[in-house]
Amino acid sequence: MFISFVHLIDLPVVSESIDIVISDIPFGKKFTCSRDMKELLPDIIHQMERVLRIGGVLVLLLSQKLHHHLKTNFHFKSDEIERLQVPKLDSPSLSNSESLNYKGQTATDKLDFPSLTHIESHSVSLGVTEAVFFKCKKTSQTMFC
Repeated sequence: MFISFVHLIDLPVVSESIDIVISDIPFGKKFTCSRDMKELLPDIIHQMERVLRIGGVLVLLLSQKLHHHLKTNFHFKSDEIERLQVPKLDSPSLSNSESLNYKGQTATDKLDFPSLTHIESHSVSLGVTEAVFFKCKKTSQTMFC
């Protein structure tokens, strides 16, 4: 087993070589960062997405605030989206690739993390702090620059 503590923005790891990535993203209470975590989060997740093998799992422990930011500002594939494709009521001529998912987005909407499928999120209490476990699985290969 290989365990490493490294900088998350520039992981010194070969692409698609890791089975699982687990990270406790700083909440800003006990540990702080010179940059806003909302700004850093997309780069951090892209690096984690890059190093995960297909079938690999990403688990993040996030503050409720960061989890809300992630849910409202970024698009992931979803188990529900993969299984549930519903045609738009006002446009019966849509092709299957343009059908709506359960959030009203079309399947052709740009995904910010195209190879990650959101599996589940769970609220947890850490004493005085409330947090969320956010779990994704890498379901396809991503082209990296």
